[in-house]
Amino acid sequence: WQRRIPFVTKARPRRISAAYAQLNAAFPLAFPLNDAEIRPLAVTIRDDLTGWIATQPGCGPARKLLGAMQRHCSRETYRRTVIAGAMRINLAGEPVEAVTPAGQAHAESRIAAILAARAETVSPKPQSQPKTSPKPQPTSPAPPAKAQAMPTVIVKKRRTVIRPD
Repeated sequence: WQRRIPFVTKARPRRISAAYAQLNAAFPLAFPLNDAEIRPLAVTIRDDLTGWIATQPGCGPARKLLGAMQRHCSRETYRRTVIAGAMRINLAGEPVEAVTPAGQAHAESRIAAILAARAETVSPKPQSQPKTSPKPQPTSPAPPAKAQAMPTVIVKKRRTVIRPD
């Protein structure tokens, strides 16, 4: 029997998760899989990671690894650890420097922006209706509305990949 698997067009999250897994394998303390173990990274971590990538033969494209690091540092969970004021760590997991108040303020502003964007997508702001007195109902029937052209609907086929079991 054959199993049908939908063709996935969104391969980007898989690549980033694979790159993050590679970072976790090389630096488990700096890039943990458990959110409870996340700690703020050093300010110079991008330069340190770029230097490490240059010394590793065949570790994959640097763009993927740096993108995974950026995604890690953009997460709300990571920014909450920065706000908590923990010590920043290097790639080896050793404490390097304390989080500055400016770093905490930046993390707070980014979290506020994230929460505002979420609130906007969840419940869009209702448009205010002008307050007017109710209009009297017309006594004669209203003329029929003009027929409007129907919008064009494009239906895309789903691609499937058939893989034998």
